[in-house]
Amino acid sequence: MREHLVATLQHIPSAAILVDANGQILQANHAAELLFGYASGSLDGRPLAVLIPKDRRELHDELLYDYCKNPSTCPKGTGLQRHGLRQDGIIFPVDVALAPIQFGEEVLFFATVVDLSAFKQTELELRQVNRSLRFLSKVNQLVAHADDEQDLLQEVCQAAVEAGNYRMAWVGLAEQHADKKIRPVAFHGFNNGFIEKLNITWGENGNNMTAVGEAIRSGQPVVRNNILGDPQMSPCRADAKQRGYQSVIALPLKVHDTVWGALALFAPENAAFTPQECKVLSELSDDLCFGIRSCFQTSLQG
Repeated sequence: MREHLVATLQHIPSAAILVDANGQILQANHAAELLFGYASGSLDGRPLAVLIPKDRRELHDELLYDYCKNPSTCPKGTGLQRHGLRQDGIIFPVDVALAPIQFGEEVLFFATVVDLSAFKQTELELRQVNRSLRFLSKVNQLVAHADDEQDLLQEVCQAAVEAGNYRMAWVGLAEQHADKKIRPVAFHGFNNGFIEKLNITWGENGNNMTAVGEAIRSGQPVVRNNILGDPQMSPCRADAKQRGYQSVIALPLKVHDTVWGALALFAPENAAFTPQECKVLSELSDDLCFGIRSCFQTSLQG
């Protein structure tokens, strides 16, 4: 019967592994070998620990010990966060279903493994789009009642952090002097001296290799989804790392087709700004520019 089970394992389309009570892999099917990046037959006889991230192996051993004392069917989707370790070192989220199989006094464990990477990525993107939509809704409310440009900018930065869950937001004004410096005029969030230390420009020369400087210069949104690894973000990399900024988007702010500044949003996640979220935030910057123009016209009339 055991040989029949091992043979059946290879015909299961999903990743499947047969493990003994000591945590040794007796058989892994071809789908499991592909999932974890191993050559055919190279997992058989190895400890299950090779498929588990190092920092989770101690906890896994404890769970396996408890499970062996009271084995039962454990379906997928139980809510326990699990991760797998590929041979190339990549850690990825998985869902695991377990079933005990009795062979006389010996108990083996049959496990099927599902890669959740695509699902988790979709889930993350939905959360990111939802936060930008919450931010957009709040900005539209602020624009509808705005009568002062400075107050509007400060309230938008506050909304970015409180409604949008961004780590920090600031607005920079493109000064028209020869040095073309960018002067912060509003900010909110985890700053810790970041704004006070800024010394960037938007001209063709000088310290302009930042998302905000490029957005002002080009008039287009600029995304830097890997601040710590992007050479163009070197002027503020150390400060960003210290404050937990992983990604940034800079949105140009225009009045009558003239870029006068930019809104920068910092996120704590790497690769935070997806195309879908960027689309929503571009719409937001258009709405904000409309509010700024309205405030400007109101001030002229006053």
